[in-house]
Amino acid sequence: MNGKRLWKAALALLLVAGFATGEAMPASGEDGSAGLSAEERYGEAFLYYGGGPNTYAAKLRDWQKQGYRDVSPGIAVTIPAADYAAASQEAALSTAAIDGVSRALRWDSDSGYAEYRFTVPESGLYQLNVSYYPLATGDTDNRSDMIRSLTIDGALPFDEARLITMKRLWEDDPYPPLKDEYGNEIRPKQEQIRKWIQWDVSDYMNDYPEPHRFYLEKGDHVLRLEGVQETVAFDRFVFKSPERIPGYSEVKERYEREAQEQQPSLTMIEAERMERKSDPVVQIAMSTSSIVSPEAKSTVVYNTMGGWKWGRRGAWAEWIFTVPADGYYRVSPAYEQKFVRGRNVYRTVSIDGVVPYRELLEVPFKYGDWQGGPLVDGDGDPILFKLSAGEHTLRMRVNVSPQRPAIDAIEASVRQLRAIGDDVRMATGVANESLIDKGMNWRLNESIPDLGDRLDGIMTALRQTRDYLLERNGDKLESGYSFTSVIRDLQSFKQDPNRLANNPQRFGSLQEQLSGMVTSLIEQPLYLDRIAISTPQQKLPSFRETWWNGIKNSVSRFLLTFTDNFAEQGRKDKDAINVWVQRGRDYVNLIQEMVDQDFTPQTGIKVNVNLMPNPQILILGNAAGIQPDVALGIGEGTPIDFAMRNALVNLNGFPDYAQTAKRFLPGALVPFHYDGGDYALPEVQSFNMMFYRKDILPKLNVSVPQTWDDVYAMLPTLQQNRMNFYLPPEDLLPFLYQRGGEYYSPDGLKSGLDSPEAFDAFRQLTDYFVVYGLDRQANFYQHFRYGTMPVGIADLNTYLLLTVAAPELTGQWGIAPIPGTLNSKGEIVRWAGGGLQSGVLFRSSERQADGWEFLKWWTSDSVQTQFGVDLETINGLEYRWNTANMNAFRKQMWPKDDLAQILEQLRWYKDVPRVPGEYFTDRQYKFAWNKTVVDGASSRDALETAVFEINKELFRKQREFGFIDEQGRVVRKLDVPMLSKPWDGYTGGGGSKP
Repeated sequence: MNGKRLWKAALALLLVAGFATGEAMPASGEDGSAGLSAEERYGEAFLYYGGGPNTYAAKLRDWQKQGYRDVSPGIAVTIPAADYAAASQEAALSTAAIDGVSRALRWDSDSGYAEYRFTVPESGLYQLNVSYYPLATGDTDNRSDMIRSLTIDGALPFDEARLITMKRLWEDDPYPPLKDEYGNEIRPKQEQIRKWIQWDVSDYMNDYPEPHRFYLEKGDHVLRLEGVQETVAFDRFVFKSPERIPGYSEVKERYEREAQEQQPSLTMIEAERMERKSDPVVQIAMSTSSIVSPEAKSTVVYNTMGGWKWGRRGAWAEWIFTVPADGYYRVSPAYEQKFVRGRNVYRTVSIDGVVPYRELLEVPFKYGDWQGGPLVDGDGDPILFKLSAGEHTLRMRVNVSPQRPAIDAIEASVRQLRAIGDDVRMATGVANESLIDKGMNWRLNESIPDLGDRLDGIMTALRQTRDYLLERNGDKLESGYSFTSVIRDLQSFKQDPNRLANNPQRFGSLQEQLSGMVTSLIEQPLYLDRIAISTPQQKLPSFRETWWNGIKNSVSRFLLTFTDNFAEQGRKDKDAINVWVQRGRDYVNLIQEMVDQDFTPQTGIKVNVNLMPNPQILILGNAAGIQPDVALGIGEGTPIDFAMRNALVNLNGFPDYAQTAKRFLPGALVPFHYDGGDYALPEVQSFNMMFYRKDILPKLNVSVPQTWDDVYAMLPTLQQNRMNFYLPPEDLLPFLYQRGGEYYSPDGLKSGLDSPEAFDAFRQLTDYFVVYGLDRQANFYQHFRYGTMPVGIADLNTYLLLTVAAPELTGQWGIAPIPGTLNSKGEIVRWAGGGLQSGVLFRSSERQADGWEFLKWWTSDSVQTQFGVDLETINGLEYRWNTANMNAFRKQMWPKDDLAQILEQLRWYKDVPRVPGEYFTDRQYKFAWNKTVVDGASSRDALETAVFEINKELFRKQREFGFIDEQGRVVRKLDVPMLSKPWDGYTGGGGSKP
C-alpha cells in the first residue's frame, strides 16, 4: 500500500472507532442501512489494516455497501446435527443419547467433515446458534477449546470462520475453599462442567462486540464443518434472525420514572464466588487491601478474582444472584485495575444471557486502585436493569474490540516498515550490517522513489492511532506507548535516508517497539472484589480505601512480618525439612499443597516449601552457613559450582540413584556429573524445535527441511520472496555435536573447540549470517506471525506463545525436529541441547535421607504428571510444565502429532558438560562469534584466539581445585560424560531417516 492510501486509511481510523463504541446494528428497515451502521463507521481502515478483503470487517463493509439487511424478526431455520447429508470416515461420527438429548451427533475425532443441506426463506443477514456438548474422551488433551472450520456453499463466508472456537465450562470445586491446618485457604481444583451449551457463533479472538452475521440468499445451501481441534457433540444448528440490542436512551426516562417508588435493597455478590467460567485460568486471588471483602490478614484468604489471568480475549465469568422483588436495579462492581497504566480495560456485561443495552457491549474499567460504582451510560447516569423477583445470572466477558482499530493500525505500520526494510536491503545489495559501507551515499530516494511518501503515511497513521487511544483512555497513556519517539525516529530517517541503510538495527527496533504495543493493547487484566445489585434508593458502601485505612493496613502488615504470617512468608515448621524454590509464588503454593496432600501422609516427613526470589540467596547462605535441605528450580550451571566446593550431596551415593536416573534423558544428566559424582536431578528442560507455516511453504513449493543442505537449498526461494529462515544466532551446539565434535577433551582438561569438527561447525554457523544473510537480531515470533520468517528454529516458549497469543494461526503452523546432518550410514543426526532446571540436596542438611526421599517423590512419574496438569489448568497453557521426567512429559496435554515430533527431537538431546572454568568457554565463544559476524574477522582466527583464552582459564581453575599441581603436572583427570548414541526410550513418528 503506498503512502497516500495508508494516510487515507489512517484518517479513517477515528471513523472506524465508531464500530468499537458498542453501537449495535439496527434491525431491518430501521434506517435503510441493511442492518448495518453507516459506511463512515468503517471507512477503509479495517480493510487495509485488518489483513485482507475477506476478513469479517471487510465483509461487513461490503454488505453495507450492497444494501444487505438483517432478515425479518422471528426467523429460525433449525438443522438437526444428526441429520448430516455427507461425512468423511475420518470424522468418526455416530449418534447417541447425551444428557437429555436423545439423538445427538458425536464427533469423536479432531479431523474429517460433516455436511448439511438447509433452506432459508429470505435473503439477508443471519446469526448462527450452535448447541454443543464437550465430550469426555479420557484423553489428556480434552481441556482445550473445541474448534471447527465452517464453510457455506463451498466457501469461507469470511476468514474468521476458519476457526469456529467453542469454549468449555469450568467451576471451582470445592467452593468455599477448604483450609489447611493453619487456617490458610486451599485453592480449589478446576472441574469441567459437562452440559449442553447454547452459543451464538462469534469471533474466536473476540475482536467484535456482537456475534457474527452470515449473508444467505433465499433458497438452498450447504453448511460444511471440518474438524480442527478436539472432539465434540452437537445437537442442532440454527440460522436465525439477529438480535437487536437497543440503546439505554430508549428506556432511560421511563425506567427512572418508574423506579422512584422502590424500597432500598442491596444484594452483594462476592466476585470470587463464581458460578461458572469459560477458562480454568480465570482464578480466585488474594488481596491484602483493607477495603477488600473478606479481609486477609495473617492467613491466605482468596477474596478477589481475576488479575492478569482474567485478561485473555473472550474469557468470561458468571455469577448467580437473587433480588427480592420486581423492579429496577443498578449493577456496581468494585474493582482494581493497576496493570496497564493510563489505559482502560473492557468487559461486555450481560444479564440472563442477554446484553440489554448497547452501552454494555464495551464497559470501560479505568486505571487505578480499588474503586467502584454503578455502570453508567454515555451521560454518566447509572444504568437501570429491569429484573423480576428471584434468581438471575450476571456475566462479564473480556472485550478487546475497543482496542482493535489501534491494534490493526499499528500492525499495518509494522508491515509497512518491514517492507521498507526489505526495499532498502534490495537497494544496497547488502544483507549483513557488518558489511555496510557507512561512508557511502546510497541515494535511497532515487532507488526507492516513494520512500518519503511511505514514511509520511506511516507517521500519519501512528499519530491518528495515538489520538484515538488518547480519546478512548483520557489524556494520558502508559509510557510504553511511545508513539512520539517512534515518529521522531521515522522523521529523522526521512530527512536522512542514508541512516536507513547505515543503521538497520535501529530501524528494526522501531518495529519491535510497535509490536510490543500491540501485545500490551490486547491484554485486559482486571481484579473484581464485589458486585453490588441495588435499587436506586440504596446507599452503596465505599469501594475505596481511605488514606487512614491504608496507613493502618500498611502498619498491620509490617507488624505481621514479626509473626508466623503465612500469607506473606510461607511455612516455618521447626520439625520439617526446608525446601527453597526459585520460582514464582504460584509454583510454591501448588508444591506445598501437593506435599501436604500426598508426600507427608505417605512418609510422615513434613516439608516447608518456601519462595527463593533470587539465586544469590543460595550463595550468600552458603557463605553464612544458612542453607535449606533441598533447593528446586536451580539453573544447570549452579549445581556443579556448589559441588566443586563440596556443598552438595553426591546423589549416586544413594543405592536407588541409578533407578531414579532412568526417569530422565541421558543427555539431561550430563551437566550435573562432576568428578565421579552426580549432584542434581533434572526438573524441567527446554529445547529447540523447528517451526514452519503450513499455509506458506506449499505456496513457495518448498518442503520442511530435514538437513542443513535442505536449508541452504530453500534460502534462495525464501529470500526472493522477501522471507528468511530463522536460526538462533549463537547456538553452536547442534553444528558441533552433529559433526562429532565435543566442547571438552575426554579428560576435561582442555577445550575441544580446536578440533577440525569444531572449526567446521563454527564456520558453518557464522556463514549463515555472514554469507547467507540470516537475520541475527529478529523477533522470530512476530516474523513468524506475519509470515516473513515462515520457518525457523526456536525453543518451546515459542510453541506456547504461538498457541496462546496467535490464535489466528491455529492449524496453519506445525513443528518438526531441527535439521540434521547425514552420517556415513545415511542417518540424519539431530544432536541438540537446551536448558535445564534441577533439584539439589545440600551437604549441610542434617536430614539428607529425608531430603532424598523428597527429591525422589518430587521427580516421580505420578507427581510430575499431576503437577503439570494442575499448573496448566490453574494458570493456562503458557505455564506448560516441560518436565524432565519423560514418562510424565508424555502425559502432559500435548497434541499427539506434536508430541511425536518432540519425542523424536529429544532422542538427540545432549547438554554441555561442566568443568572447572567452563564459564570462560561461553564468554570467549561469544567474543569469537561477534568478531566473525559483526567485525568481519576470519572464523578460524577468531575461534583459535578463543580456544587459547579458554585453555588458560581452564588451567588456572584446574590448579585451584587440585587437578594440576603447581608445576603443571596432571594429578588427576575428570571423567567427562560422552554420549554417542541417541536415547532409545522412544521409537515413533518423525523418524530420523531422510
